Order: sequence, then structure tokens, then C-alpha cells
Amino acid sequence: MNDIMTSKGFRITAFVLGGLILYFIGFAAGMTVGVNKERHFKNRNEHFQGMFAPRPGMARDGMPFGQPPLMPAHGAFGKVISVAWPSIVISMPDESEQEVIACDATSIRTRRGTGAPDDIVVGSDVAVFGSPNHDGQIEAQLIRILVTAQ
Repeated sequence: MNDIMTSKGFRITAFVLGGLILYFIGFAAGMTVGVNKERHFKNRNEHFQGMFAPRPGMARDGMPFGQPPLMPAHGAFGKVISVAWPSIVISMPDESEQEVIACDATSIRTRRGTGAPDDIVVGSDVAVFGSPNHDGQIEAQLIRILVTAQ
């Protein structure tokens, strides 16, 4: 028995089996981490608003009382109410209006691909992504036409 435990073949076999056991322990640990991560982030988009629900001492918009609500400074979503290229005015869901300024570098997208300035018409639903300027306008980098007016 002592001869078997000291043989070269036994040591190689024990080394390989030990390596496989460590490999499978690491694999099982990775699977456990992945399952827990998936469980944590499952349905996150459906409950996004609930994560920022008003708490005691806060106004309906989630801001502490006495502070103005934050404006969506880097984008706008709503219905186009005026087009005078390169200026577009959008009626937002909260019934406010946002002026958007487009430039030559502004990318226009439709559901089917690339769009053109002529595709933006009054009544279209659009999402605009860009950066705010000092005049309260959004300088558009991307305008996505969601629903075209008929």
C-alpha cells in the first residue's frame, strides 16, 4: 500500500483529481454569484419608478420640499408641435414645451433606419438626446422618430 501512494502515477492522478475538484468548486461559486445577480436585477425596469418613490418629507416629484424639480436637461420626449429647421419645439408629457436645436452632426433615426430632416413633421412623436445650452434649448445629437404623424 505504501508503494502505491509513493508511486509517480498515483501522485499525478491525485494532482489531476485535486485540480478538477478545485475547478468545479470555482465553477459552482461562479454559478451561485450569477444566479444571485440575476435574481437581484430581475424585473428592475418594471420597478424603476418605485425605487425613487416619494418618501416622507419629499414632494411628489421626489425633491425635498422647497426645491424646484429637476428638468430633463439631456433629452426630451414628446410630440412635435413646431418645425422651423434647425429649430424644433416638442410638447413634453408634463405639457411643458422644449425647444431643440439640430445641426449638421445631428443624427436622425426612424424605425427603419436613417432619417432626414423632412421626416420630422408636426404631430410626430420623437425622443431627443443631446446637451443643454445656455438658452435653455437642447442641442440635439440624436433625434429618434418614434411615430410619424399621418
